[in-house]
This record gives sequence, structure tokens and C-alpha cells, in this order.
Amino acid sequence: MPVDAIRGQTDVAERIRTDVDGTSQQYAETRALLVGKDENDLDEIMPVLEELVAQAQGMAEIGESFAGLSESMTDLREKPQRLRQDLVPLRERVHAAFHAAQDELTAADGAPGWFGWQADLAGLGDRLTALDEGRVVPTRSARSPTTTANWSATLVT
Repeated sequence: MPVDAIRGQTDVAERIRTDVDGTSQQYAETRALLVGKDENDLDEIMPVLEELVAQAQGMAEIGESFAGLSESMTDLREKPQRLRQDLVPLRERVHAAFHAAQDELTAADGAPGWFGWQADLAGLGDRLTALDEGRVVPTRSARSPTTTANWSATLVT
């Protein structure tokens, strides 16, 4: 799950919460203005009532924003579930390729460079096991620390 997507939705949620808090405070302050007013004096209470109506409309807009945010958060929750399902065939192909490489390496026993290939394949096996267990964190490649295209996985111990 991209951290930026989660952070973006969290930022939106925080802005909506701030809007709700501000509007609620304004509503309470405006409503307090009605206390002690002569309810029969329309000239006195109409500006306050108009402000309350405007604030209620603002709350309705915030409610719509919240509904949209709720849908986005639901989508964020469902994306990892879909991703896990979509990764099953890929994971199966990777495991099959890894086992095929192990078989080829066994058949090439004693060939020049065999020990290096064996070490490389063992390292890949460890990383594959770690990925399957979820024990990885993304780290930037030392080759290009400024681009995300060169990210790799590092074991978490």
C-alpha cells in the first residue's frame, strides 16, 4: 500500500475534522447570540438565524465531504485485499521460477561460477521467504537515492 495514498487520505480527514470543529464552534457561538434575544423582534433575530442557516449549509457540505472521504477510506482498505488476491498467481509463478532455477543449478553442479550462483540463489530464496512472511520494508537503492524506481526490499529482523 503506497504510504502517500494513506497520508493523502489522512490529511483530507484531518482537514475535514478541522472544518467540523471550526463550524461547530461557530455554530455554538452564533446560537449563544440568540440567548436573551426577543424572539418576537425579527430585526434582532433574523441576522442570527441567517447565520445559523449559512452554518447549517456549511455543515451539509462538510457532511458530503465526509461521505466522499468515507468512500475513499473504504477503497484504501479494500485495495490491499485486492492486491493480495492479485498477487497469488504472481507469487506462484515466482516460486515456480525459483524452484526451476534450483533444479537447473543442481544439474549444473561443478560448472564454473556454480558457487557464486548458488550463493546468489540462496540470497534470493531468503528474500522470497521474507516477502512471503511480510518481513520487508522498502529502502532506497544506494545507486539512485532520489528516485523511487530503484527501490528494493530489505529484510526486517
